Amino acid sequence: MTMEIPFYCSFNDFQNNYENDLKNFLKIFEDATEKDYLKEVLKIYKSFLNAGQNHVIEEISCDYIMEDYPEYAELNLNSYTEIMQEKLKIYCSIRGFYDNEKKFHEDVEILDYWENCNIRTKENKLVITDDRHKYYRQFYNSFFDNIALDELKYDNFTFSIFKILDFINNKTNKIEPEIIQPENNIELTKDQKKRFTTPINIAILKELGVFGIMAKKGFNRKSIIDTLYQITGANSKNLEKYYDSMVKNDNIEFNNTHTKKAKEFLNSKGY
Repeated sequence: MTMEIPFYCSFNDFQNNYENDLKNFLKIFEDATEKDYLKEVLKIYKSFLNAGQNHVIEEISCDYIMEDYPEYAELNLNSYTEIMQEKLKIYCSIRGFYDNEKKFHEDVEILDYWENCNIRTKENKLVITDDRHKYYRQFYNSFFDNIALDELKYDNFTFSIFKILDFINNKTNKIEPEIIQPENNIELTKDQKKRFTTPINIAILKELGVFGIMAKKGFNRKSIIDTLYQITGANSKNLEKYYDSMVKNDNIEFNNTHTKKAKEFLNSKGY
């Protein structure tokens, strides 16, 4: 699509700019309708939600490109921020945005190179492949050559996205009254919308003894992973990676960090 549809982090900004954005869209695409515009906007915001459309996906897809082939991985927001910070500094160094004393040029806005810097380099072999990557730029602030996630803006987005989707659905209903409404109209809390990542979910199931029970009932590796996929809706490759890591007990980070968080969660629930 030749037009970049605006992305908003708050419902008020989305609603206040809707008519103007729609008008610009119809100017460019003379044969399009409001329904076509709503479909395009819907694609953007739905990409932030899980399959059940009841919580925001916080894992960000990327490829770790080795010498021969890329390896799929997922990053949490903290890791994503660290990777992008490193990528931006590497890119700006290549572009000559630092002086001889390694001071960053004050007239350069580092976030302007958010997408340009997403390349494989000798120092950083990760490439962000997530379709939402270009929109995540809106959640960051910059100070010279440093970036920081605006947590308040991001947290507000986890609420506003559901209001935005309701707005789109209501507009669509006026155009097509017979469209089926989403079945899930339950108001979710912030904690329900921001669920655990895949490795923590696997660690919780391990602590509960679920995998042992499944093994006794005859489940093999493939059937366990297929079941996990149906329950969590997480990426199958990611499920395989963390499940195998748990079984082989070969990942220190998994066994320490994720298991610790799983135990803390279960203890908070009286387990």
